[in-house]
Amino acid sequence: MPAATIEVSGDTFLVKGPLVVETVNQLLESTPAFKGSAIEIDLSSATEVDSAGLSLLVLWEGQIKQQGGSVTFKMIPPQAASLMQVSGLEHMVGA
Repeated sequence: MPAATIEVSGDTFLVKGPLVVETVNQLLESTPAFKGSAIEIDLSSATEVDSAGLSLLVLWEGQIKQQGGSVTFKMIPPQAASLMQVSGLEHMVGA
């Protein structure tokens, strides 16, 4: 399984690789601090997202909001968008 990484450019976090059960712990441990009031999480390079990956995105969203910020998910792959909608997280897709 290829590794997943996060690249930070300003307030944009680019997620690369699979967001799946095998990579979530690694991503969680390597998550940079969310600084800024409006964070964008770019999923254009996410090759796969499963329910564990979606849980990580929900966790990140909660952490950002807890710090008083907002989060926008960009370039959501169709499979991930479907998973968000089925899970009742339509706000993630519409943001």
